[in-house]
Amino acid sequence: MNKLKCGFGEVKITPHPFETMMDGYGHRMMPNEGIRTDVYAKFAVLNSGKETLYFIALDICYLDQDLMDLLNEHIGIYCGIDVKKIVYSATHTHTGPISGAILDQGRNLIYWNRKAEDIAKGLKKVIENLEDCTLEIKTCEKELKYIYNRMGREEVDRRVLLSVFKNLNGQIKGVLANVSCHCTCLGDDLISGDYPAFMAKLMAKDYPGVPIVFLQGRGGDTNPNRPLIPNDNVKLCATLGNEVYETIKDGLEKL
Repeated sequence: MNKLKCGFGEVKITPHPFETMMDGYGHRMMPNEGIRTDVYAKFAVLNSGKETLYFIALDICYLDQDLMDLLNEHIGIYCGIDVKKIVYSATHTHTGPISGAILDQGRNLIYWNRKAEDIAKGLKKVIENLEDCTLEIKTCEKELKYIYNRMGREEVDRRVLLSVFKNLNGQIKGVLANVSCHCTCLGDDLISGDYPAFMAKLMAKDYPGVPIVFLQGRGGDTNPNRPLIPNDNVKLCATLGNEVYETIKDGLEKL
């Protein structure tokens, strides 16, 4: 049996205030006015002994081919890897730097070239520090309450699915967390990773240095449940973020 090696990491991709337009809603025609939470690119590198996959999850709304080509160009230079083995993911936050979802607004290519270099350097560091590891998969027992199906259907996947990677000393190196909910709690002019960012800040207190790589799973019609917390998007974001945090924490403790 081939030994599994893994590595995890993250780099900030937070823009400066007024540096970039924002993605997700067409009514915002001005640059971001400030920062509510930092936004990140998070990495998971998995090596089976024969093949290596590189997961990159970004706190943005969307990745188009132009942005992936830009990232691949920098990664190819710094890391010297086969970029076809990269799996990109967007958390789909609607309060992230513009990345291609709103086609009639321009990307700040100076910003994205700078961040693409940071991402390439961060990924290189992870590749150079892979460790032997084990994998445990967990469906969390707690289910999410603060989500609903905006299309009126009853089918909502309320589960949180975890892939937990530990080194041979039993230390958690990183977690892939699959949650089926739109990151649309917030829609103002402040940069934020939405509720996954609230979750990650809480997780960092209990598991410092352990990246939680958020994967926006099946459920494109599944939104934060505004009817339960009307007229307070920040409170809704914090509530859902805390609920996901409690669910992941409970799942990790029960492994």
